[in-house]
Amino acid sequence: MRRLNRIECLGEALRAALEEIARTSPGLIVPLLGPGWDERYGRKVETSRLLRRKNASATRLAEQIGADGQSLIAAIDADATAGWMHNLPQVKTMRELWGQHFEATGTGRLRYRDTRELPPSAQRIRSPHDIDARYSTKGTPGADSVEWTGSKGHLTESCDEDLPHLVTDVHTTCATEPDVSATTPIQDKLIDRDLKPGEHLTDSGYPSGANIGASLERGITLIAPVTVQTGRGAHHGTFTPKDFHVDWQTGVTRCPAGATSISMRPKKNGLIRVAFSRADCRPCPIRGQCTSSAPHLGRSLEIHPEPIHTARMRMQTEQDSPEWRETHRARAGIEGPVSQAVRGPGLRRSRYRGLDKTHLQNILIGIAINIRRLGAHYDTTTEPERRPTRIHTLCTQYGIATAA
Repeated sequence: MRRLNRIECLGEALRAALEEIARTSPGLIVPLLGPGWDERYGRKVETSRLLRRKNASATRLAEQIGADGQSLIAAIDADATAGWMHNLPQVKTMRELWGQHFEATGTGRLRYRDTRELPPSAQRIRSPHDIDARYSTKGTPGADSVEWTGSKGHLTESCDEDLPHLVTDVHTTCATEPDVSATTPIQDKLIDRDLKPGEHLTDSGYPSGANIGASLERGITLIAPVTVQTGRGAHHGTFTPKDFHVDWQTGVTRCPAGATSISMRPKKNGLIRVAFSRADCRPCPIRGQCTSSAPHLGRSLEIHPEPIHTARMRMQTEQDSPEWRETHRARAGIEGPVSQAVRGPGLRRSRYRGLDKTHLQNILIGIAINIRRLGAHYDTTTEPERRPTRIHTLCTQYGIATAA
């Protein structure tokens, strides 16, 4: 799908609506045609072509496209026999885009919204030809970041020793959905297919308090790096929930200085708020390491309910051990099918429009990977040796040793 800027997206949406209406009811379009319509909508909308005139303005072009689209919508609304056009996908998409990018003024004209006024990326249509495609980024902004417009695919692979590693699930989501939202749905699909994993190895983007609790309910051990410090404590070196001892039997939490909490109350969001007395916190010698709140306030913190809190603390403790690192090393194997899917069948290039068809493509890619891996596992023929490079041959011929 060609990446479109804002003006091209609006122009292509209007062009698609005009083309569909002109196919069946050209009489509605003819009265709207005027100077410049053929140049703007007679073929693919490209700002490189429409803005190459001297003194051409991107804002004026956007406003002109907005006015043209408004005239089409008004013509449809004014014609009693054109009500069926409201149900055309191209017209629906155009109306939604006009609502996202334009604002009606008191004079009857449309104002082209500033970029800061646009809806979040998860709601913005990026192309009228694929309304499911969304813009997203991943990684640290700069050289390490990746940006794309489309969807996001999650591959799950078996990692049993002495057995072929096969893709057991393919999960496709909108590009803007975070990885953490995929953990539980993937587990549910594996359970439905009698493929429930005893251990589910993921990277740090997939675990959360809710996912840890859901995994416990499903009898699955979630093995993933868990963030030890969050919030202000991660930046200022203050004490975090892992430094507090919670006695769930008595409902009392003990702080690093030995003071006990005065209350542990559940909140509407499912967390538990732990509060400490001001009388204990104000004279505390290590207050500076505990909280940066006003001097007259006591420390408070929020923790998960007992099963999730206990599992989270255990995961944080275990992830520093050599045994945990050795177990989690198997997770790196998933990079194999990802690389195989990208370099071979082209996982990152959808051949179809829409999230449902893209998901079907991803499933077929997973099946293709499994067929190749099963064939390689059960094929007992010896593969021919790779032909050596000329430099390797010369080094061997003249006895040049490999550096230590």
